[in-house]
Amino acid sequence: MLLTGIAAGVAAAWLYFRSDRAVLNERLQSRDHQLQQMEALQKETAALKIREAELNAALEQERKAAGEKLAILEDARRKLSDALVVGQFEIPSA
Repeated sequence: MLLTGIAAGVAAAWLYFRSDRAVLNERLQSRDHQLQQMEALQKETAALKIREAELNAALEQERKAAGEKLAILEDARRKLSDALVVGQFEIPSA
C-alpha cells in the first residue's frame, strides 16, 4: 500500500512537472518568435532610415537646383527689365 502511494505521488509529480515543462517550452517558443519578429523589424527600420537619408539628400539637391534656376530667372528678368528701360530712352534712328 505504501509503495502504491509513493508510486502515485511520483506519477502525480511527474505529470505536474511535465505540464509545467510543456508550458515553459511553449512560452520559450513564443518568445523566440517574438524575438525573430523584433529582429526583422529592426532590420526594416534600419533600411528605412537609410532610404530616408537618401531621399533627404535627393530633396536637398532638388532644392539647391531649384534655387539656382530661380536665381537665373531672376537675373534674366532684371536684365530684361533694364534693357526695356534703356530702350525707352533711346532715340530711334530716322
